Amino acid sequence: MLEALHFDVETISLTSGLSDAVPDDADLLVVAGAKEAFHPAEVAAMRAYLERGGALLVALEPEATRNLERLLDLPDPMAGSPGSAQADGAKAPANETATEATEDRGSKAARPAEGAESGGTQQASDAPTNSASASDPLAGLLADLGVALGKGVLAAEGGYVPLFHAKLDRVNLVTDRFSIHPSTTVLSEYAGRLLLFTPGSGFLERKDAPTRKVVFTVRSLPIAWADLDGDLEFDPDDGEAKRERPLVAAVEPSEAGATPFRVIVAADATFMTDLALGNLGNQQFLHDAINWLIGAEALSGRTESEEDVKIEHTKEDQAKWFYATVLGVPVLVLGAGAFHVRRRRRGGSH
Repeated sequence: MLEALHFDVETISLTSGLSDAVPDDADLLVVAGAKEAFHPAEVAAMRAYLERGGALLVALEPEATRNLERLLDLPDPMAGSPGSAQADGAKAPANETATEATEDRGSKAARPAEGAESGGTQQASDAPTNSASASDPLAGLLADLGVALGKGVLAAEGGYVPLFHAKLDRVNLVTDRFSIHPSTTVLSEYAGRLLLFTPGSGFLERKDAPTRKVVFTVRSLPIAWADLDGDLEFDPDDGEAKRERPLVAAVEPSEAGATPFRVIVAADATFMTDLALGNLGNQQFLHDAINWLIGAEALSGRTESEEDVKIEHTKEDQAKWFYATVLGVPVLVLGAGAFHVRRRRRGGSH
């Protein structure tokens, strides 16, 4: 999808410079479906990148989704996703952590693929830290941004796409719940006609971060519940509840004068893969989200419209049309009749 948006994509990792810093000419950093913990040095580089005013897109991978795949002995839906550096869908080596992309019009993007194994030197960062950083540096960064990944994978008894014609389809959910935000320009305008396909999605929770402005731009349908035990059955006695839950968050600094940065956090990476990008709503979501991240939201919106254009006339225009039809048309008729009579008379004289 990044290539379709005229980005040139390259992989970066601990061994290719991510332990030092995100490249200065990278306009976008994308973390897509990481299944292993990032090294603290990698996350320190991400923090420093945001402190320089960078843009970050994080698409998470719920642990419950992987448990469900093992339980049902199904193929990994993330195989061949944008989060993988392997073109054939094979899992990237653990030290292949990011992809850098250069856009035709001069912008660049970096996209971490897989979390790296331990190794390398940790960098210091002036960004605030969180207790979650000790066990999962990326979760610590997200907590500092005001969001966290909730527990469980969303499921519902309706509002899903029947890909397998089995109970597993209960996780192949769609939604039309969009907030009005520059990163969801078209989706919010056409809610109900454009749907976002969110197979195997988790959900987000708000964390205390007073210096961050967090807007949840996409939410699940209220019929969905967070399945906690992987049986895809609604179990209210086990604490499962049906309600809307945030799926995507847009984050900016809330303090005046702070270095501007932009972050989008999605509760799952699968709806950005080939499995879901065949759906127009998913394409539009990613298009508008990336445009907002790189500060090109003016490019978002409809490229064409099939709506009829309303024709309006002023009172002066209406008066002109009135006299033209009341006086002009009879004059034209009389003139045409006189011309015809004269021609007949001339013909008779010969």
